[in-house]
Amino acid sequence: LREYFLTKENAGTLDDIDIPLDSRLFKGGRITFGAFTSSNKLSLFAGTPAAATVETSSTELTPDTGSFVSGARLKSDASDYTMQVGAAQVADGSLTWSSANTRNSRTGLVPFRSDAKFHRFRVNIAAGSEWDHLHGVSPEFQPSGEG
Repeated sequence: LREYFLTKENAGTLDDIDIPLDSRLFKGGRITFGAFTSSNKLSLFAGTPAAATVETSSTELTPDTGSFVSGARLKSDASDYTMQVGAAQVADGSLTWSSANTRNSRTGLVPFRSDAKFHRFRVNIAAGSEWDHLHGVSPEFQPSGEG
């Protein structure tokens, strides 16, 4: 999404501006998202935010050995969420998921105890929770058998 800051110097002519001047973007409102129905009517999505579930891909955190994951931090502005870690010993193996854990309010760390070759993280954001971005998960881990 591009940001627009109109000034006398950069506005140019009305033909140079590619979004309507009465856009909610210029009014400080939320940008709405819409879709066309099968009967060709525009429908805008509105109301309270729905619940969201986001997963990372499975990854080998420590190449050629297993990893012990002790926790993870969410890179997001979401505050009402839980996180799970999935673990498998082989890349195409089925994942065993942990219970959903909440973050520590002081450190932001979601605690885990997972020892496996491959890990995947799942973030569950509660319905009605206001958030704008989610960039990823930063796991805390060490090679298996250390520490």
